Amino acid sequence: MAIRERSPEDVRHDIEREREELVRAIADLRGDLRRVANVKPLLRKAAIGAGALAAVVITVKLVRRRRR
Repeated sequence: MAIRERSPEDVRHDIEREREELVRAIADLRGDLRRVANVKPLLRKAAIGAGALAAVVITVKLVRRRRR
C-alpha cells in the first residue's frame, strides 16, 4: 500500500476544516448547556405546585376545625 505524501496545502486545508468543525461543535455544546442550565421554568412549576399544595393543606385544616 502506497503512502501518499501530504503537501503543506493539504495539511492547512485539513486544519482549517477541523477548526470549522470544532467551532460548530462548541456552538452546539453551548446551546445544549443553555437549555440544560435553564432552570427557571422548572422552578416556576415547582413554586406553583408548592403553592397549590399549601392551599390544599390549609383548606383541609380549616374544614376540620369547622367540623368540631
